[in-house]
Amino acid sequence: MTREEKYQKLVDTATSGFESQRESIASKTHWSEEARAEALSNAVESHRTQMAQLKQDYDAERGGRIRKLESKFFNPSKPTDSESEKTAKQMSYRDALSRVETALKSLNDPSEMITEFERLAAQAAETGDSILQQAVAYSAVKYGYFDQARSCLNESDQAAFDEYVNLSEALNNPHSSTLIAEQFMFAPAA
Repeated sequence: MTREEKYQKLVDTATSGFESQRESIASKTHWSEEARAEALSNAVESHRTQMAQLKQDYDAERGGRIRKLESKFFNPSKPTDSESEKTAKQMSYRDALSRVETALKSLNDPSEMITEFERLAAQAAETGDSILQQAVAYSAVKYGYFDQARSCLNESDQAAFDEYVNLSEALNNPHSSTLIAEQFMFAPAA
């Protein structure tokens, strides 16, 4: 079961529970209108709180997954590296990022930026500079050029990168149509 399916199931269960609660309140004909309205108001508030918590949990899990994928794609160090290797790779990575940013600094036209990303990616591939490839991929993502970033990755990383892009776009777009976000705004009829 995917993350989205898991959370959609939780949303469906919560919504179903709310609907049952609403129907139960409506069937209490021996209650006064005021008592039913208050009970329904409490049920709505409880449901909204539950939806907000589900959305918060979902976003936190998605954010954790994004950080894990970012580490995979944009961190030149590996867990098996010694401290000195990690330090050297981090310094090289910062230098590579600086070179990429310097190359892009004067460019404003998107077609020029695409050309420069492609040139830098080709240079990194030709020289076997995996750290420069990561720096180009990071900068391309930062500027929203996902195809150019994808060209810097191994074929085996393509599916994970697509997941990263989808998660990042959804998390950074408040108007994204995620399963949880659609249900979160659920406003039941009184």
